[in-house]
Amino acid sequence: MKAPRSASELLKEVLAGATRALAAEPDLAVTFAADPSNAARTGEDRHEVRLPAPHAARMTPPDLAWLRGEADRLACRRRFHDEAVHRRRTPRDPQAAAVFDVLE
Repeated sequence: MKAPRSASELLKEVLAGATRALAAEPDLAVTFAADPSNAARTGEDRHEVRLPAPHAARMTPPDLAWLRGEADRLACRRRFHDEAVHRRRTPRDPQAAAVFDVLE
């Protein structure tokens, strides 16, 4: 008989599935990092998205919404970001470029 999954494992599974679907990459590796400095990033040259590790038992609804938002942000970046277009369109003024990068 299969052991029941923990709430955190179930949350990871659901987040990974939603991230793969939004990125339109069924084979995308979605990993979870306990260290926040290693989380919430995507590898443009790798087939991976790394998210903060959820602790479902301690998460509040705003925590869950933030984590889902991070997953969606990284998935959308993988799916829609074009580095060549981004470089061409980046303003030359450093302040404007910083704003452009944040908004993108």
